[in-house]
Amino acid sequence: MDKQILSAPSWAAAAKLITMAQQYAHLSAMRSSAELCISDALSLNNDHKYEDAMAQALKSLKYSVGMQATAYQTALKIIGGSIAFDALNGREEVNLP
Repeated sequence: MDKQILSAPSWAAAAKLITMAQQYAHLSAMRSSAELCISDALSLNNDHKYEDAMAQALKSLKYSVGMQATAYQTALKIIGGSIAFDALNGREEVNLP
């Protein structure tokens, strides 16, 4: 991924994640849920709530491609997040900055 994107201001990162979510929404078995997250992300982005917009775009990608997909992993890198395994609950969890 381009280093400029990784260090970009929040608005640019939010826009990038929303664009990624829009590109993959059609792949989702839960397409309406993915599209609702995109709609929420766009609204939040317009309200300058960039971190919330990124979270909604990431949620859309989770619906569309899953947490292990390259697109999801790329989105996490853009915002500086990571995935960790929660042994207590037996599932993966997303850690956001």
